[in-house]
Amino acid sequence: MLTPTLPECVNPHLLAEENVVLEGDIPLPRFTRLTDYLCERCGAVRITLQFHKGKHRTLLIIGKARTTLTMQCQYCLDPVEVAVEADLDLVYVERDESSASLDESADGILAEGDSIDLVAIVEDDLILSLPMVARHGSGDCIGKLEYHQDEAASEGPFAELERLKKRLRDA
Repeated sequence: MLTPTLPECVNPHLLAEENVVLEGDIPLPRFTRLTDYLCERCGAVRITLQFHKGKHRTLLIIGKARTTLTMQCQYCLDPVEVAVEADLDLVYVERDESSASLDESADGILAEGDSIDLVAIVEDDLILSLPMVARHGSGDCIGKLEYHQDEAASEGPFAELERLKKRLRDA
């Protein structure tokens, strides 16, 4: 099944009038800020967005964005695939004054013309959904990391000093 590529910009008013649900992919390289956190910049973000009118003719955008990203494991420094999913619950506001009256739990998008950039409304939520520390599953990195303790370190911190003192006494 082929998934359609979503357009860069859409008119949210037209989509909300008809309660349209957009579903498709946006290529990962278009998410320029998100790709700064990645090892590989290939793939796509799967997006589902529903546009509809709410109370008082408020324009609402509800949906999900999900993808699998390749990040650097912070334990072994090898690439690791991380599944990322962001829930979107946005309110489209026309004026800056309208955003002040929004509920605290609502995220507002300030209108800038008749269209919105889909990448712009999804990218921040994807970045916030990234793990604090990217790593392989528990124990997967331990076999890759080999720690060799040299003989002097196993004897204690002053072992070399003791050998030096012994040589000086014997001399």
